[in-house]
Amino acid sequence: MNSTGESGIGNRESVGRWRESLVVVAAASLLLGCGSTGKYILLGTAAVGTAGTVFGRSSAYTRLVQQPDDPVYPSRAFVTPEVFKSMIYMARTDSGVIIIDLGWSDADDVLQQNLGKLRFRPDPSNPDSVKSATVKDIHGVFLTHSHYDHIQGWRTVSQRRERFGWHEDTAYQRSIYLAASETSYLLNEAEFSGVVPKTTDYLITGGSFTARLGLYRDRPRKGQVKTKPFSTDTSFILGRDTLYALTVPGHTQGSTAYIFRHVMFVGDALTSGTPLLLIPMPSWMLWDWGRMRRGSWRYADNVRQNRESVRALHDKVARLPLQARPRLGCIAHAICHRMQTEDEWKRFWEVAVRE
Repeated sequence: MNSTGESGIGNRESVGRWRESLVVVAAASLLLGCGSTGKYILLGTAAVGTAGTVFGRSSAYTRLVQQPDDPVYPSRAFVTPEVFKSMIYMARTDSGVIIIDLGWSDADDVLQQNLGKLRFRPDPSNPDSVKSATVKDIHGVFLTHSHYDHIQGWRTVSQRRERFGWHEDTAYQRSIYLAASETSYLLNEAEFSGVVPKTTDYLITGGSFTARLGLYRDRPRKGQVKTKPFSTDTSFILGRDTLYALTVPGHTQGSTAYIFRHVMFVGDALTSGTPLLLIPMPSWMLWDWGRMRRGSWRYADNVRQNRESVRALHDKVARLPLQARPRLGCIAHAICHRMQTEDEWKRFWEVAVRE
């Protein structure tokens, strides 16, 4: 890490991390068959995974949700370089820089690079007072949920790390906001129920068994990050901005959707019908590929609960003040759909809440 005051993680710990997505998907595929079946599944997974790594970034809709050229309140959206292109969003507010989700592969390095690209005027009246954001400018991180592929930049906002461990240092500590029921999952003290996230955590982190032994890999433990849990729907006043946090349990028990600057970041409470999230389908398609819908049992803790939560989310959003209503809905993997006109709004939700 450079001298701007961040947790010295650097390239060493993140080199090759993007390969973990291929390893996990390939290993999970082998569980589905053996012999020639397993071989073809493995080869197919490797081919799709390679295509996702190469083409995933180009299919992200990040340009729709960012305002990088705003001189005082810029925002950036970007993806981490793995098959599922996990999205990170950051924006400068009157309270400091906020971040929504923390990505997967090489997330610490990608976060640092994009903080440097987030340039703003601390003094709006002085055109020459331009600076690049640093970790010290971060007010807090808002997690949609704590599946492995959305938390890997946690070291950037952690307590300060020295050579021989972690220690209290408020100059480096940043808050992670999340639903109270999600905290134990983030800290590796509880296990997910969904087949894929549970398998992923065991393959990469060893699951909660490592927590009992005091061994941790790629998840923070208690004391390494500062969490600020909320137990119900709430809003955060950030100067001229308001961020709305609306709980949508089911994908995970603490899944949360955030509405900020007319964008609804729904995490993975909704997902896309596009195969492996590689190629987003345009909104005018006659069928529903790429449209937002509830997630499958393979990923969700409780699909029935998720369906009910999404239906309730529709009602919550509809009751928001008109000036706060989202014009765009985005899943955590950088596929977004417009919901600005009445037709777009109706189509978005009729697919999302469909039985």
